Amino acid sequence: SVCYHHPEEIPDLVRFYLRHSEARRQIVERGRARILQEHTYRHRLQEMLVVLRRTM
Repeated sequence: SVCYHHPEEIPDLVRFYLRHSEARRQIVERGRARILQEHTYRHRLQEMLVVLRRTM
């Protein structure tokens, strides 16, 4: 992930990532891995079932 403490830092971060394709690629890969581990339709369905069971 990319973090900043002050909005003024954003332009420098944008320039950095525009110039460093490998750094961008690593962020993409980590994000994709996290999505596949935590945010699939299966995960959402499991969460919905938990809520439904609590209310029944």
